[in-house]
Amino acid sequence: MSQREVNVVLLPLLRTQLEYWRGGRPRVADLEQIVDYMRLRRARGFPPLPFGFGPRRQKGARSDPKRLEASQTRKLRRTVDYVYRYVPFYRRAMDAAGVTPTDIHSLADMNKLPITYREQLEEDTEAFISHQPDLVPSSVSQTSGTTGKKLSVYLSTEEMRYYASTRAMGALLTGQLGPTDIVQINQALEGFLLEISLDSSEDRPRG
Repeated sequence: MSQREVNVVLLPLLRTQLEYWRGGRPRVADLEQIVDYMRLRRARGFPPLPFGFGPRRQKGARSDPKRLEASQTRKLRRTVDYVYRYVPFYRRAMDAAGVTPTDIHSLADMNKLPITYREQLEEDTEAFISHQPDLVPSSVSQTSGTTGKKLSVYLSTEEMRYYASTRAMGALLTGQLGPTDIVQINQALEGFLLEISLDSSEDRPRG
C-alpha cells in the first residue's frame, strides 16, 4: 500500500476508534471509507486493516474485565444522555422516575432506569422517535404481529448505511467477504424490499 493511501484512511480509522472508545457511533462516511480501504487491501493480498486495528485490539479490550466494564459504562452513559436529550418517551419516563443522565455513573446504576414495556411502544410509537436535528426517519419497518399488535420501527438512511458498513467490516475482517464480493441485505418495509448493496459507493442508499 502506498503511504498516500494509508494517510487517506488513517484519520477515519482513528476517529472511528475514538468514537467507539467514547461509547459513541462513528461517522458513516468514515466507515464507508474504511470498507473501501479494506477491500483494496484484501485485493492486494494484505490483511484488511494495518497497525493492529481490528480483532487484536478488540480482543485486548474484551480480555481485560476492567477495560471492558469501563467501555460498557461509557456506552451506557452516552446512550442515556442521548435518549434523555432527544427521545420524548425516555425523557418523560426518566423524569417520572426522578432520574437524570448525571445519576448514571456505573453499570450498577442501570437499576435506576425505568423499564420499558412493549405495551408502551404499542401505544405511542412516535414518542420513541429521536428528535435529534437533521435526523429524519426515511423508512418504516413493521414486525409480523404474531405476538400481538404490529410494532413500527423507524429507520433513517444513515442508520441503514451504518448497518451495511459495519456488517461489511465484520465480514472482511473474518474473511467471509472477499474484495469483489457483493452482499445484499434485504429488509421488509411496508410490503416492499429494501436492498442495500455493499459493493461500491454508487450502490449505497443516499438520503
